[in-house]
Amino acid sequence: DMGVFQISPFDKGGKLYRPSATVAAAIGPELSPIAFAALHSWKTQKIHTASVGFARPSDLDEVIEAARLYGDEKSDELLKA
Repeated sequence: DMGVFQISPFDKGGKLYRPSATVAAAIGPELSPIAFAALHSWKTQKIHTASVGFARPSDLDEVIEAARLYGDEKSDELLKA
């Protein structure tokens, strides 16, 4: 099993680093659109790796947030929101 590798999901998947008001409202205040997309991909789509481009270290904050939440029971509830 080689798994699934996602290339630029937060950019090509809707420029989630600059979400529309509709997307941000649909996801809610608990997670950023990038954290939501990462959790959703890892938990429901069986993605094992996602490439993430960044210009500065803080660009990784939302992905790291999702990684920290991955094993937390709370993450399943956040994805249902």
